[in-house]
Amino acid sequence: MKRRVIVNHDKIQEKLLFWLDGELPRAETEQVRQHLGECPECAGKLGALEREWKAARESGRVEPPPFLATRIATRIREYERNRHFLSDLTESLGRVAQRAALVLLVAGAVAVGIYLGGSPVKPSGKTAPGGPSYLGMFDDLPAQSVAGAYARLTATAK
Repeated sequence: MKRRVIVNHDKIQEKLLFWLDGELPRAETEQVRQHLGECPECAGKLGALEREWKAARESGRVEPPPFLATRIATRIREYERNRHFLSDLTESLGRVAQRAALVLLVAGAVAVGIYLGGSPVKPSGKTAPGGPSYLGMFDDLPAQSVAGAYARLTATAK
């Protein structure tokens, strides 16, 4: 003997649009399919919905369905309800981590610059005794080059 499930017509009719969209879970889809086979009233409402959808598609103008705003609001509430502390924390840490990485990158670049460059000038502005002289690199350049001219100018200024 086949077991009949007593279903409220209003509940089935609320699900018809979702059923047409293919958005119902498998169990509910089967429940609606079974009810439509047994209930001419709900099958008639489904036929009317299908005709409306077909006419809307053929007209080229599709208006948003009246339930769209409600569906969007429902999904937002579900999202808010399912959010938890860890997801908020992860989002916040993502932004903080980006800023921290930027600060570390800049600090690292400055540190590498100081390490590789070494300053021959003290903070007072005077040349450090025994400090490296960068002008020595211009000694073997041709006199006609810009670097050679610069070397001659700085050598005569001393």
